[in-house]
Amino acid sequence: MMERSTSTYWKANSLIVAGDEVFHLRPGDFLYFDGAVLHGPERMIRLPARLLVVIGQLKAGEEA
Repeated sequence: MMERSTSTYWKANSLIVAGDEVFHLRPGDFLYFDGAVLHGPERMIRLPARLLVVIGQLKAGEEA
């Protein structure tokens, strides 16, 4: 089963790793990625960071 994760960063300036890519996220940015890949903060440029993470999971046989 593939897990998908959606993160909306409200107040953050950070470098986020998702798989083999690094994204520079600023306030209001949105990132959608496969939650099964290694992911997380690479560098928090400005604190505090506030974010909303929504995790959705597909059922067997469903397509994204």
